[in-house]
Amino acid sequence: MIGMTKHHKAKCVVVGANATVALCLTGGLIHADDSRWYGGFSGGNAPDSVVEAVLSHDGVLYVGGWFQIAGGNTAHYVAAWDGTDWASLGQGMDDYVFDLAMFDGSLVAAGRFDTADGQVCNGVARWTESGWEPMGTGFDADVVALCEFQGELYAAGHFLHANEVTANHIAKWNGEGWAPLSVEQPNDRVWCLVAHDGSLYVGGTFTAIGDAPEGYVARWDGENWHGLGGGVNNYVHSLTVYGDDVVAGGRFSIAGGEAINRVAGWTGTTWRAFGPGLNERPYTVHGVGDKLYAGGVFTNAGGTSASHVAVWDGVAWAAMGSGTDGPVSDFANDDAFVYCGGNFLQAGNQPSLYLGRWSRFAPADTESQIASARTLALLPPAPNPFSEGVLRYFIASPSPAELHVLDVMGRSRRTLVDSTVDAGWSTISWDGTSDDGSRLPAGVYFLRLSARGVGMVTEKITIR
Repeated sequence: MIGMTKHHKAKCVVVGANATVALCLTGGLIHADDSRWYGGFSGGNAPDSVVEAVLSHDGVLYVGGWFQIAGGNTAHYVAAWDGTDWASLGQGMDDYVFDLAMFDGSLVAAGRFDTADGQVCNGVARWTESGWEPMGTGFDADVVALCEFQGELYAAGHFLHANEVTANHIAKWNGEGWAPLSVEQPNDRVWCLVAHDGSLYVGGTFTAIGDAPEGYVARWDGENWHGLGGGVNNYVHSLTVYGDDVVAGGRFSIAGGEAINRVAGWTGTTWRAFGPGLNERPYTVHGVGDKLYAGGVFTNAGGTSASHVAVWDGVAWAAMGSGTDGPVSDFANDDAFVYCGGNFLQAGNQPSLYLGRWSRFAPADTESQIASARTLALLPPAPNPFSEGVLRYFIASPSPAELHVLDVMGRSRRTLVDSTVDAGWSTISWDGTSDDGSRLPAGVYFLRLSARGVGMVTEKITIR
């Protein structure tokens, strides 16, 4: 057990400095356009059904959805992956998980479930050292989004009651129970939440909240509701923060009275477009640094063919290689990867069951670019496929470090580094042999670099 990730929506993602990344260096890279997709989520190393929510925190990737098995383990609707192995979280839930969030140091799950670990939870549960625990008496219908705002946890969804009190579609946790925000609640479902610059932004199918009659998107300042420049003309599925903007993704074709197709940024005073937009709705948008990622059912982004996923670089949309073969529901990220979950079986033209991972760094990115964004890194081995050559690794601060070659059972076959390492880039040569000096048999291995107080990265390598 690992102690302490809906309807299509965004969530507040907390990414720790000790993020774990798993890079598949040689596993089925099909062509240049797909060189940033990494395999590994296939066969017995993946969930067995749709992933609705992904959350990266403290070196663990949490996933929630429709599945019953993850990595060969029984995992009812929620599971955790540490970069190598899958683990169940207690007995899990009795129905779908739609969102995951961190709050007050604990993982919180939201969904359609009635029970977690056999306890009545009604749509929301908190993971603790002793297992899943209820938060109050819960909700009377689906909870699809969670977000922390001003030190409180907010939940949104299809419900009309929370803790048996009227709380149409949105409520907040006061430490003991759930309560409505105000007398004026949304008149229909809330699908997504994001906190930014002292306000909580909400999106969904509602057409009015208090003094915000524009519909589908609104802002809560902690006391009152506010409209956003005329709003949009159709449902909002997802919200994220990108730079100084709050970005909405959904079915709309107009924002603030202007033609803006399905992705729009609220600057604080007006709506702006991201090029020509998307040809179909995104289920999720996700801002990471200078990039904005979109995932959904679309096949074209900014006039470019893009199969269910695309990335905006500040100027234009670009395809993410050959994309996925089915809809994407959610994104999360760590220092090295953007993870996506959804209803697909391939990502980057290789098997990737319901989960995909896309490198945030192109193969041509320089060492200085990588070092500026990460605390720990391994470069792809040279040459690749690997027989013998050099490995380059980066640690942001001086630290005791270890670099091991592991087999698929997790056993160390060669220790390459076990000492205090200076900050910056280091190089080590390796001839493909084990600790006893014999040549390692051809096959799949893992390079695992760990540094005390910094984190861990695991890279998958094929030896031939």
